[in-house]
Amino acid sequence: MLETSEPIRPQLSALDRASQLEESMAQLDVALSVRLPPVEPPHAVGVDMQRRTFHELDVVDMRCGPLLAARTNRLVQEANDALMIALLVHDGAEIVGHVDTAAVLSRGDLLLWNCERPARFAVADLVSKRLMVVPADLFDSAGTKRIAQRGFTVVRRSPATQLLDHFLGTLVTSEDCLGSAASAGVRNAVLELLFGSLQPDPSASIDGSTIALRPAVERWIDQHLTDMVITPTSVAVAHAVSVRTVHRMFAETGDTLGSVVRLRRLNRVRGELECTDHTIAAIASRWGFCDSSHLNRIFKRQFGLSPSDYRAQCWRGVGLARKF
Repeated sequence: MLETSEPIRPQLSALDRASQLEESMAQLDVALSVRLPPVEPPHAVGVDMQRRTFHELDVVDMRCGPLLAARTNRLVQEANDALMIALLVHDGAEIVGHVDTAAVLSRGDLLLWNCERPARFAVADLVSKRLMVVPADLFDSAGTKRIAQRGFTVVRRSPATQLLDHFLGTLVTSEDCLGSAASAGVRNAVLELLFGSLQPDPSASIDGSTIALRPAVERWIDQHLTDMVITPTSVAVAHAVSVRTVHRMFAETGDTLGSVVRLRRLNRVRGELECTDHTIAAIASRWGFCDSSHLNRIFKRQFGLSPSDYRAQCWRGVGLARKF
């Protein structure tokens, strides 16, 4: 669904423009305190925002001028939802800060921010950026849990962030005619590109052999998700490494083999719930869960809804509840 917010006109006072921007961010469940410089027209700059929603993922294209914004301790305490924000600078620059640290984001740089942490933002000139508003639970995915737990991570421009920027730009300018299945596919593609952008640089201090091994193992896991059991031993044998290496590879990103397999299976289950009328029992059996009761417990613990409730919400076309 495409939502184009009414542009915040530069003819308004700085106080009114700040108030409107606060309201727009509150609609994303990301309350901020905003201040704008008291510049009189015609030199004042407005704010334009376009928002597209793909199930529980919001993608926002935003252009704005000079401002100061903060997520204060009070706003954090008043928030109801656990959300992560990925901020990708398309053009211009923005200063981001957390506690006693600060960084300048330039074109192609990416910030991953946990909204449960206070933060501050400053724009000195025009900036164009993309925002991705993601439920924090989705960052339990393979290889991203430890990064998400940091709360405030800056990733410098790379081929991966540039690809993500290009894809997001295509989304915000494309026709708004996607069905539920296509929308779910877009959500998954955005998350995969985002997660890929957050992966450690192979040149970092983490063991290079396991960094190189991880993508191959994840592809193998995806190909064997319908197997009843995937064990460290079976992964090790398939890739000619030791079981200890398998454990270490996942531990480096705060994961275990079991957690990675479980979440990938749950994501496949979610896709079938969105796009098919297969019974819950059949879906559970296909993706390696003992029975529908077993799937129901794990699915609800991960996503906050039972499989049947999730399917009902998708089929009603109202999207997912924000609490998940």
